[in-house]
Amino acid sequence: MVVASPPSTVLPTTVAIIGAGWSGLYALKYCLEEGLSATAFEERPNRMGVWRMAERQGAVASSSKSWMHPSDVPFPAEMGDFPAARDINRHMEKYCDHFGLNKHIMCGVRVTNVKWNEGR
Repeated sequence: MVVASPPSTVLPTTVAIIGAGWSGLYALKYCLEEGLSATAFEERPNRMGVWRMAERQGAVASSSKSWMHPSDVPFPAEMGDFPAARDINRHMEKYCDHFGLNKHIMCGVRVTNVKWNEGR
């Protein structure tokens, strides 16, 4: 059970993933592939956390795309070796669409408590 605000509600889910940045999206994808009931909770209004802020600042990745790309959906060949944050965010939006992650992500939600339900 996850207690979150806003809204101040109790949300039933088997797996609660805190954060919908790179790691959170990967965790969500793999949990869903295993048939788990999973939800990613992101406090910010948009998924991709820090990369959204980096996009507003015009940042560019300091790691090459060959090192940082998701292995199951590689960056396109025409993308520069050190992609801009906006390109990374666009690619991860496609990643979410490709694997149907969007309906399992709650943005603008601050997790305040997580409890294990022994009966499940």
